[in-house]
Amino acid sequence: MYLTAANLVHYLVERGLAPAEAVIQGDLSIAEAGRRNRNYRVMMRRAAGLFIKQAQKLGPAKSAGLGREALLLGTAQREAGFGDVARWTPPILDFDSRRDTLALALLADAENLRDYCRREGAPPLEPISQAGLALGDAHGPIGLRLAERLAPQLAGAPPWILFFHRLPKNEAARLSGGNRELRRLLRRHAVFADRFDDMAARWSPSTLIHGDVKWDNWLLQMAGDGDRRIYLADWELVDRGDPAWDLGGMLQSFLVFWVEEISRAHNRRERPAATLEELQPPIRAFWRSYRTRRDLSAAQARETINRAIAFSAARLAQTIYEISVNEERLSDFAIHLLQAGQNILEDPQKALAELYGIASEDDDERRPL
Repeated sequence: MYLTAANLVHYLVERGLAPAEAVIQGDLSIAEAGRRNRNYRVMMRRAAGLFIKQAQKLGPAKSAGLGREALLLGTAQREAGFGDVARWTPPILDFDSRRDTLALALLADAENLRDYCRREGAPPLEPISQAGLALGDAHGPIGLRLAERLAPQLAGAPPWILFFHRLPKNEAARLSGGNRELRRLLRRHAVFADRFDDMAARWSPSTLIHGDVKWDNWLLQMAGDGDRRIYLADWELVDRGDPAWDLGGMLQSFLVFWVEEISRAHNRRERPAATLEELQPPIRAFWRSYRTRRDLSAAQARETINRAIAFSAARLAQTIYEISVNEERLSDFAIHLLQAGQNILEDPQKALAELYGIASEDDDERRPL
């Protein structure tokens, strides 16, 4: 059964997620919040709200993503020993495997980091630091034990974008015109093909990873004391993987926001809400808190950030794919992102310093990040 705004209330009562009296008394409202799934926000005046996710395809061909997310959240939140990961995740309430539907607690007054930054013009420093702690916990010993606990459901394979340039021409013919163009450009410029091949060969599935870290998947919630609390949502791509992939996803989100702001300001003939220089302190705060949480030595930090830099270019290519699924050509915005990815791969150390504002780890003890 596909859930709709019309039949969702009956489903919630059936699953024990909403009291029947809330429906009878008109104490319940539903708002669609669709992305790649059927998503709904459910608000109730006398009870906590719900966030409902249902896969787009049901039956034998249904996505396994929600099942993995439910398994991760359920294990982390309901079994002892995984609290360091669980505390950064939205509470799970129910998973209906027959209908491939996940119910989460609705985080009151929360918004994703991307929407917040669009509204405020820049990322908030303290929550960005918390994001570093969250990933540090996920990638640390507790995350590794959690990955081992979930091992049968985790493939550990490198991300698909690293092989996209090798997609056979007959399969590429089914893509949008924009993504066929992306494939052609990745194949044409050797720096992409060579570095993507190298990243795939060096993929290190060493711990738990989220798999899809980006600003859209960080939720900011105002706490009672006026501080903001951050959560990492949408764990459908959870896997055992390379922690630098998650870091690269976070780094590229800053560049995506920056390029978006430049484009928006150019069209409106106004100053961008945030310059690259203004985005760099939050980047450093994120990296510093992550490195501290992981207790990385200078050598380990250098190796990790260098892999993350390369992965950030691959994540830019994946972002381009995602925004071009229904486009017949690559937009100017997509081309700018691809150029940024090429620049990163051609001179990673320059990108580390000039794009991300992170000092070299070689003189870490003498020069603060």
